[in-house]
Amino acid sequence: MTPPISLLDGRDLSARHGRETVFSDVSISLMPHSVTVLVGPNGAGKSTLLRILSGLREPSSGRVSLAGRALTAVAPRERARRLGVLLDVPETTFGFTARELVLMGRYPHLGRLGLESEADRDRASRALAELGLGALADRLYPSLSSGEKQRVALARLLCQDPEILLLDEPTSRLDPAHAHDVALAARRLATAGKAVLVVVHDLDLAMRLAASEPGLDGRLAVLAEGGLVAIGDPGAVLTPELVARVWGVRARRVDDGRLGLLLDGRASR
Repeated sequence: MTPPISLLDGRDLSARHGRETVFSDVSISLMPHSVTVLVGPNGAGKSTLLRILSGLREPSSGRVSLAGRALTAVAPRERARRLGVLLDVPETTFGFTARELVLMGRYPHLGRLGLESEADRDRASRALAELGLGALADRLYPSLSSGEKQRVALARLLCQDPEILLLDEPTSRLDPAHAHDVALAARRLATAGKAVLVVVHDLDLAMRLAASEPGLDGRLAVLAEGGLVAIGDPGAVLTPELVARVWGVRARRVDDGRLGLLLDGRASR
């Protein structure tokens, strides 16, 4: 059987801020039916890597390919149909409702006249419902809380319906219940055939989000020390020894049959 082609592929990527090298020689492939969870300490370059993979920033060296084609050669409209990116939650003073902002996610799919169809509006309603925003659909976006705005931004990305989703800390402003809903939504998208890359800081959430199951390939990638120090099954990657080395905290496994780590203080250096 011919293996599936990578939907998004970064090869030998390096990034610099001025004279400082942030990371170098990073290679990562995003396949259909996969969730890749990217973790690492502050300043390791996680957001920078997402910007490079999305085409919003040029790498200092290396290449990004979208379904086998150089990302720089893909027309912006096609790129927007295939690649969805959530970096910063938009802050706007305009009087759009949550529903209107979510519907904007359909823009790459609209015809020459730019008019939404009933199917487009139905897709927006389903995206709002999937993130528990149905009751807020007609609220003005500026009146929403920061967590509600984050969920609206995610709903707009779902409405865009890309093959590949790059999510930078999508749960950072959310309470535990809504963070759980976002994690489930990401895994459902991957199970349906999409490729999802998520940056998170919560290591327990990272391990649960990256767990494999039938129809879903989960991986955990650790960006630290100027490169990818580990990538693979979360249970094998995120060991107490690696947590101590990368984050400087002691960790113990949760020994009750589920993935998890218990952090219990600073590790000696």
